[in-house]
Amino acid sequence: MNSDEIEMIEGYRAAVVKTFAEVFAAEAGRFPEGQRLLRRFNEAVVYAMAGSPLSAMSEAHNEMCVARALLLNTKPRFSTLAYEAALQGCAKPLTSAASQRMACACM
Repeated sequence: MNSDEIEMIEGYRAAVVKTFAEVFAAEAGRFPEGQRLLRRFNEAVVYAMAGSPLSAMSEAHNEMCVARALLLNTKPRFSTLAYEAALQGCAKPLTSAASQRMACACM
């Protein structure tokens, strides 16, 4: 990666982290795993700058977008949001059983 590409990715990372850190901090009571998603995104950016595919970075960003949309949803307003939630009666998280990573509970 050249210096222009690195600068572009660093700017993208800064903007994404600022946006989602604010939302996740404000909604920490309903979604305590927001920091986990931010860490996952930051790790994906580091890997991308080291030569890994950019798709991991996009996937992590998309997951944060889904979480944000669910948190901002008002009809219904979710009382809790869990990332990679465990399935009742199953040792594996939701991601092992389905393609969705978010689980919600309505108020």
